[in-house]
Amino acid sequence: MRTRFGSLLLAIHNLNDVLPARSATAAYSDEAIQRIYAYRLLAHAELEGFLEGLATEIVDEFSHKYKTAGLSRSTLERLHHHLALVESYPPRTLSWSPGTAKGKGPIPGLLNTVQAMIDANNGVSEKDVLKLFVPLGFQARVVRSALAHVHESTR
Repeated sequence: MRTRFGSLLLAIHNLNDVLPARSATAAYSDEAIQRIYAYRLLAHAELEGFLEGLATEIVDEFSHKYKTAGLSRSTLERLHHHLALVESYPPRTLSWSPGTAKGKGPIPGLLNTVQAMIDANNGVSEKDVLKLFVPLGFQARVVRSALAHVHESTR
């Protein structure tokens, strides 16, 4: 993950060459505005790729654990429950308690479904990030809190 995050930071840093010089009066030519839009689009793509890669890495780890040592019953129930919640977004609730798993399909099929959701992702809005990570057992409030922190720190 650290290598992946370092690569993201480096890629975004390298995109700074696209940006025009800062203007004290915020008066930019049409070409400069187009370069700013290009930076935003490319940075967005880098962030989206990072998040999708991270989610895929987690799916791969689950798959490896399942094949080698197995997953705990609690983990299996959470995977089934959270996937069922985001397959029809927005979910009514994201709460989980033991024994509430919806669907009892095989884990390889479940992980393939989650991977297909990752592959179909197209964005980095809160809704998109929740669809990437909630099926993997992340709590929505934690994801929302992290997104709010990132949003505040980039102002």
